[in-house]
Amino acid sequence: MTSKEIVEAANKFIDRMILEDQATDEQIVEKLEELMEGGDPTAGYIYNYLSSPMSPEEVGEMENLKENEERGL
Repeated sequence: MTSKEIVEAANKFIDRMILEDQATDEQIVEKLEELMEGGDPTAGYIYNYLSSPMSPEEVGEMENLKENEERGL
């Protein structure tokens, strides 16, 4: 996922959780953790983005490096 896609997904996820489910911050984190445990990679990207002091671009760069390492590049 690109940094822009991560930010868009995070915004959509949070908007839905808050507007539709009236979720608190704690409930949003719990839902992300639940989705990550279920193997949802997008939830992991969102979780990392929201919990990171890094900019979205830095998060994207870190994810790209991690993916390249996993592929052996």
